Amino acid sequence: MKKSKLAIVFSILALIFIIGFSGLYFYVSTKISPEEIRKLTISELQKIFPHAEINLGKIDYSIGLTVKLKAEALSMKYPRGGQKYNLFEVKDFNVYIPIMSIIKTSGTIRIAVENPKLGYYEFTNGNSWTLAMGKGKEGAAGAADKSAGAGAGGESPSTMALPAIMGQIFMNLQISNMVVYYESKDQKRGNILIEKMLIKNININTATAFEVSSALTFSSREKEKLNEIKLYLLAIGEVAVDQYLKTGDLKVNSMVKISNIEHPTIKGTSPTIESKVD
Repeated sequence: MKKSKLAIVFSILALIFIIGFSGLYFYVSTKISPEEIRKLTISELQKIFPHAEINLGKIDYSIGLTVKLKAEALSMKYPRGGQKYNLFEVKDFNVYIPIMSIIKTSGTIRIAVENPKLGYYEFTNGNSWTLAMGKGKEGAAGAADKSAGAGAGGESPSTMALPAIMGQIFMNLQISNMVVYYESKDQKRGNILIEKMLIKNININTATAFEVSSALTFSSREKEKLNEIKLYLLAIGEVAVDQYLKTGDLKVNSMVKISNIEHPTIKGTSPTIESKVD
């Protein structure tokens, strides 16, 4: 008799759990609109990079104990002189949001990005990133950049309006196998392969910690001759995101350690280099 009563109690508890989880699932599903998320993402990125062309493909989602968003084809380009310079491009990426974070509008979100391509180009009045943000020197090129971003909203980072919810959300960004293409003002160009990068607790009200623990490959070409340097980089530190959004000044405190340097001119074991940057 006791066993049967116990079975009834467990059955009732299981039923309550199923009903509760089903209700929670329904509630969360009504709170998610992939198209609205896509539009909001583009809108917020456009506020930070008013002079960039930003495109984001469709967003799909699945729900378990964590909501998984899969976004397709994010690209950011800086238009200049009839050309479009790549700032950032990735085929797809995933965002993981705990259900309780959606209900409480707070918590930690994890973003995983694989195989992105990042471009960095230098010009006489700035680089592609600062110009896309509207922070380059004024001039003919600067005027052209402004017209390219007309209608996008040209708030500076220190004055741009971010949703209030962002102050309650923390984000962890995990990047793997990122290729950085760079081109300097004197036409030197090359690639950097970063195998792993982790940025923790991204939040507009606090400092953000970062860690780069990766083998790096620097490839450049001069007069059709390929130069390649390989090394292992460990960089740990923090970026004062809150101060940057208030003043526009970016402050970074970090410790950098470089080891296992490989280059044709280096014979034997390379020295380990450590430095503090602030």
